[in-house]
Amino acid sequence: MTRTRTQLRRATVEQLGLPLITGTSNSSANTTSSLKDTPDFQRFADNALIGAWIYFTGSTPSFSHCRITDSSAANGSATFRPTIAAAPNSEAYEILPFEAPAVHQALD
Repeated sequence: MTRTRTQLRRATVEQLGLPLITGTSNSSANTTSSLKDTPDFQRFADNALIGAWIYFTGSTPSFSHCRITDSSAANGSATFRPTIAAAPNSEAYEILPFEAPAVHQALD
């Protein structure tokens, strides 16, 4: 059976017993340095996502992976670096415990 890179990346993270969060950002209220996904992010405590990596699985952002520097349960948002060229409105994403390229390199 042939598997896509997305399937392999997700299976690798899950088999290691590491957290994997997937979703789609809100259609508005995002910025070039923050991602809003309510109510999904509201289930995590403030600052619980700091240090994780957002991997944008669509083609809109100029950087496909960014480090989370802050997260807010009340706002349902995560702030990240580096900034991206356009707000990630309605953008599919994964939150991984490390950079997606590290997983891709391990798969190659």
